[in-house]
Amino acid sequence: MKTLFAVILLIFVIGCSHPLEIVGNGDIISASGEHDCLLEDNPCTNYVIGDYDVTYTAMPRAGWIFSEWDGCGNQFPDCSISVPGSTVDLFWGETTPALTAVFTRSDRLVTLNIDKVEAKPFGDIFRSVNLDAGKQLNDAADIDRITQLMCRDPLTCTPGAIRYWDKVQFGRFALEQEITHRSEIAELHSRGFSMFWSLMGTPAFLRNSCSGCVVANGDDDPFHILREVNVLTSDVRNDTGQDIACSCTDDDWWAGPPTVGIVGTSSWLDYLDITISQLLMEFDGANPKLRIGLWNEPDQIWWKSNQASFVTMWCASAQQVRDTLGPGSPVLVGGPDISSWESGINPLDSPALKLIQETCGPAPSTPSSFDFLVYHNYSKSERFLLENSVAEVRSWSTNENLIIDVGEYAAALSGADVTTTCDLSAIASLDGEVPIPIGVNPKAVLCDHRGAAEEVALAATMAAQDHDRLYRFEVWDWGATDMVETRMGLLTVNNLPKPTATSFWMLSQLQGERIAVINELGGAFPFHLLASREGDEMVIVVASQDQTVSEQFTRGLLSDGLVFNEDVAPQLADCTVLEGEDTEAQIAALAQAGTTAQQLLDACPNLNDPTLAASIATALAYAAPRVGQVGETFQLTIEAAGWQGPATRHRIDAYRNTFAKTYRQWTVDDFASPGFDFATEEETLWGYMTEPLDQLDVTDGRLTIEVRPNSVTLLRGAVE
Repeated sequence: MKTLFAVILLIFVIGCSHPLEIVGNGDIISASGEHDCLLEDNPCTNYVIGDYDVTYTAMPRAGWIFSEWDGCGNQFPDCSISVPGSTVDLFWGETTPALTAVFTRSDRLVTLNIDKVEAKPFGDIFRSVNLDAGKQLNDAADIDRITQLMCRDPLTCTPGAIRYWDKVQFGRFALEQEITHRSEIAELHSRGFSMFWSLMGTPAFLRNSCSGCVVANGDDDPFHILREVNVLTSDVRNDTGQDIACSCTDDDWWAGPPTVGIVGTSSWLDYLDITISQLLMEFDGANPKLRIGLWNEPDQIWWKSNQASFVTMWCASAQQVRDTLGPGSPVLVGGPDISSWESGINPLDSPALKLIQETCGPAPSTPSSFDFLVYHNYSKSERFLLENSVAEVRSWSTNENLIIDVGEYAAALSGADVTTTCDLSAIASLDGEVPIPIGVNPKAVLCDHRGAAEEVALAATMAAQDHDRLYRFEVWDWGATDMVETRMGLLTVNNLPKPTATSFWMLSQLQGERIAVINELGGAFPFHLLASREGDEMVIVVASQDQTVSEQFTRGLLSDGLVFNEDVAPQLADCTVLEGEDTEAQIAALAQAGTTAQQLLDACPNLNDPTLAASIATALAYAAPRVGQVGETFQLTIEAAGWQGPATRHRIDAYRNTFAKTYRQWTVDDFASPGFDFATEEETLWGYMTEPLDQLDVTDGRLTIEVRPNSVTLLRGAVE
């Protein structure tokens, strides 16, 4: 090809100047560095003296891609030229046709059909929140904070759902009454909140061999002690007025389901009946806006018997709740808050959610004893992006429209953890800068703006799977300090502001008809987009995940069901192409080179499986578009018929986030001062978070925005 091009060049050569020109945004770089042409210098005269032996590489600027060479035959991606100096000398002072590098925008174009609703409306899917037994719900101001995060305008918005955990008589919480925080429940209901009242913990402690585990406290308010415990009357924790001596003679007293018979004058099902009846006293019977859930993570530490015994107990308990509610009740019953949709319970023979549906799900002649299923998701967020758990869970029964909730998720916790904890080094000095945090603060869990992008990404993926509700952890500070000591809101008592609160607020704006859920996980710039329409207004939320090449490679493996550390890393231990410590550079080089399965087999002595080699090669190809794009912005064009400007924009990124704003505004000494007015300063910060960044003009129903790495953007505009 070099020889052929030299002949072509000689045909047109009339001198020793070979101009370099650029169309679009990019640079022309020569291998020797002597014939570079930067965009700022375009066009470049490019004088040639002596031998003209050079290879040119086209380097696109952020938001652009290299398209083609004009004046280099059919060479791509590099252009190589070889002309001897004797030929150059013959045409001294003349000029050849220019070599032109053509760059085109890497814009992503998203077309929204505002008249087409995707599945059911968003409703309150993005306006649901977790409360841990009311410990964060200390006063009316706390409820106001929740309402602010759920609603753009609390005066006109209907609040979303609150998942209210109630630690009802299990394990560590043996001395609590049947229903805790009744006044808070009544307050929430009076304000119109929809509630999910969840009994936290599996009551796997009452056995026939137990005695002294039901302690009278008046005629109508017994304590049910669901663990072996001895507490004297004088103990400050004991307000029953008598000694508690709950004991069991069976060595495995806690390792099975509570009996449906009588233990100490009470049965578990009777206890459920009493507890649910007390709960219903706080709700409007005609329109309670209430769900009741049974329990919390039985596949973890709470259940020590087998899965079959758990499902038997759970189905019987759900049916008891149903019987207590009575026929025609609008209250929904469900659970069991399994820690993972595919988890089983010892022995891990099959998913617990599958056995529940087979045991007490709908049958031709028998109605289901439950209305919805719940599982958690905060441990495998990256894997969850590539699963379709809702369809899988629903396939296990005959109910195609089974309600599926995510009981809680903490994407921001994962997002902050897998990047770095943030500190002052996370603050950009100017708009557009995206610094990398380098400080170490083990308590700084929820302050990384990248966690906010992860939050929206996971929420968008779950929305696409048609979950009914997503209950968030991030409104308060799980993981920062002890739950009892932290407070809800935008700032915490240990001085941590929460940009995830901003992403929560942004998502809560998607209250109307669902017109788009887009999760583009591959390509040069992975992003997530959600859009809804409410009357004559359209709301759009865009999140950009700044995946490294190696992270994208891992994501490609996950899409094929492979876990890098478990399935792939051991096979690549002695690969000659992976020597050294810079894994990112190595993976990028392999991806950019288009490494094949056979090349991997040749270079990796431990890799003997051609199928696995093919999967690794496919994952490398999946990651290849990210090479050179990490940390870069891109252009996203959104169009919708009838969209008219201006569009209001809010954004979170490394510069414009609550963490950066707080440290510009307040010092650590300010926070530590006894006179620091937390409430007032929180309102100031709230104003900063919710103040629009700017307004953009929509032209002919189209708007192009710059999407920065690890950013979240909210757009709001009018539609006809």
